[in-house]
Amino acid sequence: MIVPYNDFSEEEYSTLRNLFVYSGGTIETASSQAGEAKGDEGGILPLSFSVEEISLADFDALVFIGGSSALTDFDNLDLPETAKEEISQGKAVALIGEGIIIPADDFSGSEEFGMEIIEVLTSL
Repeated sequence: MIVPYNDFSEEEYSTLRNLFVYSGGTIETASSQAGEAKGDEGGILPLSFSVEEISLADFDALVFIGGSSALTDFDNLDLPETAKEEISQGKAVALIGEGIIIPADDFSGSEEFGMEIIEVLTSL
């Protein structure tokens, strides 16, 4: 999961994390910086690593979690390209809440990519 470094949506994160863990999945969490991310309800989330350290080959899915700082925090990262690469490898990508705002412009006009997003979101 990729979360904004500050003010990530704790509700979105915990809901999906619990779903994945209950289903037997393993969760790694990254952000624009290493260390600890701060949630919108005051929680602290230890991060596995920064986005720059992600090796897509190690993951089955990529989940972008929203939050009030998602626009500014994700702006300096190449997340749309990361998501496109993940999908081209046949992996799932989910854009949740304000996380979906970040790459939307980069994906507009891509019917195939848009359908992949819809399929992932409706399968959750």
